Amino acid sequence: MSLAMAFGITETDIETVLRQNSLRIANSDGRSFSEMAESIHDDWCGGPEFDRIASAALDGGTDMDDQTDAAHSEIKAILIEDGVLKP
Repeated sequence: MSLAMAFGITETDIETVLRQNSLRIANSDGRSFSEMAESIHDDWCGGPEFDRIASAALDGGTDMDDQTDAAHSEIKAILIEDGVLKP
């Protein structure tokens, strides 16, 4: 089982980060946050992004809220790297 499966990264996690950073979205192409999150989730599925996020979550501590915050920080970092969010 990969780390990503253990942590369970969802479209909701990605959508939450998009909403928290709505003013930094580079180009939504007219898509809703939900549509963007679904597309990004599909693009990342099976790729290194999920393992990176899961690893960050586990490094965030034992508390679920701390793990979620760490995962969301890593999602934000990847979205910036991918050009979805402006730095």
